[in-house]
Amino acid sequence: MFNLFTTIGMSNNINNNSKNYKILSGSTIKIIAMASMLIDHIGASIIDRMICVNNYVTVLSYEQMKSIYTVFRCVGRLAFPIFIFLVIEGINHTKNEYKYLGRMIIFAFISEIPFDLAFKLSREQIMSGMLLDFSHQNVYFTLALGIAAVIMIRKIEKIFSDKDKDVVIVMQMLAVAFCMILAYTFKTDYGYYGVLAIVVGYILREYILVQNCGICMTLCAVSSTEIFSFFGLIPILLYNGKRGINLKYIFYAFYPVHLIALGGIWLALGL
Repeated sequence: MFNLFTTIGMSNNINNNSKNYKILSGSTIKIIAMASMLIDHIGASIIDRMICVNNYVTVLSYEQMKSIYTVFRCVGRLAFPIFIFLVIEGINHTKNEYKYLGRMIIFAFISEIPFDLAFKLSREQIMSGMLLDFSHQNVYFTLALGIAAVIMIRKIEKIFSDKDKDVVIVMQMLAVAFCMILAYTFKTDYGYYGVLAIVVGYILREYILVQNCGICMTLCAVSSTEIFSFFGLIPILLYNGKRGINLKYIFYAFYPVHLIALGGIWLALGL
């Protein structure tokens, strides 16, 4: 474990007292996360554009559309803490952490054009042949940097286990800071707070409630609406530790595929 927290003395005793309520498999939690993300992105991509286009005709008033937008974005706050939890589970159970990081990086690059299509580019830019906008990068880059930070934490602890504990802690903190700076520099989704939330989740992984409260508290520094991320604790606390249906590549592919669909929808609607 990350040396800085070895004295916390957390345990799984509370988790093991009763497992009768743990009814959700990993695949079910993934589906919940994907559904939450889809709702969030419909709000951010479609509804937000409908609101911004003043002459777009709907049966709902401006205030009603704003209310729907707010509800959709709040529901979407459940997704990222669940994704972080699943990423940490992935790190803990993968046979090859470098391949795991590699998959995340590959899908980050695959998802960048769909991300820009759904959220960043205007119709005029797309019609002029512009496909990339570098003002903001998709969340897979944030997840990849968080995984990289965790890998470095583990490697530093292993390689320098014979060194002074304080020296190891400083090296680990510098490694995390480096990944956070990259997230800030390249303007990844959730930025350096997203990377920090992954690291916090990894550090506190031995006690699931504390872990996910730590993740959500970290995300609350991004925006006040992240308070709704705490609702993501519900499916996480119901997780039974079983894999469920194999959704591995469906889970990875859902992100770019649904973004392409959303981009196509707002273009078709003339937004």
